[in-house]
Amino acid sequence: MLTDVARGATYAVRELRAHYDDRQWWKGRFRHRVVGDLYYGRLRSNNGLYVMEEDWDVLVLLDAAGYDLFRTEVGAFDIDPTRVEKRVSRGSATPQFLAENFPGAYPDTVYVTANPMVDVHVGDAFHDLVSVWKTHWDDDERTVRPEAVRDVAVETAARYPDKRIVVHFMQPHWPFVDRDLTDEVVGFGATRARADEAFAGDVDEDEKNLWDLVEAGAIAPDRARMAFTENLRLALPHALDVARETTGRAVVTADHGNSIGDRAWPFPLRIYGHPPGVRMRSLVEVPWLAFEDDERRDVRADATAETSYDDATATERLEALGYVD
Repeated sequence: MLTDVARGATYAVRELRAHYDDRQWWKGRFRHRVVGDLYYGRLRSNNGLYVMEEDWDVLVLLDAAGYDLFRTEVGAFDIDPTRVEKRVSRGSATPQFLAENFPGAYPDTVYVTANPMVDVHVGDAFHDLVSVWKTHWDDDERTVRPEAVRDVAVETAARYPDKRIVVHFMQPHWPFVDRDLTDEVVGFGATRARADEAFAGDVDEDEKNLWDLVEAGAIAPDRARMAFTENLRLALPHALDVARETTGRAVVTADHGNSIGDRAWPFPLRIYGHPPGVRMRSLVEVPWLAFEDDERRDVRADATAETSYDDATATERLEALGYVD
């Protein structure tokens, strides 16, 4: 016990020495420890829904598509916006969403995912895990395009008519397909290089991402907001196709939302991106759009399957998608 305390104290002193004059580091610590761990983690209860307890046969997840933006944009795709209900997610980031919603085994469910986080955190929880990020990775865009997810999802749903199907698109989460904000160079490496210029070495390289650049003023918030919106517009028709083309009651929703400068009330702190644990409104209010079907899936449980992935490839692609440990 004493050794653990001493180790923790040594780590804290080392961190303070390295970052005592780094405002961005202090803000990050405050956001994580005070806003996330203390305020939302201990003082506020998590009233989010457990998706596996809801009534659906096919669950379509758009990564980081908050309720407000989704409801605004879905009308362009022959959907009455009043059909979009509001739900509260149990997480403000994908790892938290996964941990909260899939803590056990789900032998009646097949998960189709463009996000490697699913493999890393809950990969063995399902009857089958279809990792589209392994088979349909776009090296130029440094992500998985939504049309690939749609095609694999529809095929998988037909192959498993007796299973619930979860389909996890990567969009609107950055990278932005067909558009980049870092000197027209696509990829996480380019963003890090631009961040080096923006922060002039004040922030550890491993802690930089696109939203840090927006916060630093290297990218205008309006540019980031428009690119994010266009990424949702790109994915929406494919997500809706999955809901309409598969058998059973389908729901289109999101794992969490995204913030571009919203205040983390009651703190005078603007949030960019979707940091874990910060359960503010714009990060946990998600859409819930149901599609009824005369035919329901005759779901039955079999067994869960062990999955595997290459650590190096997963790490590389998680970095390309903006996830940094």
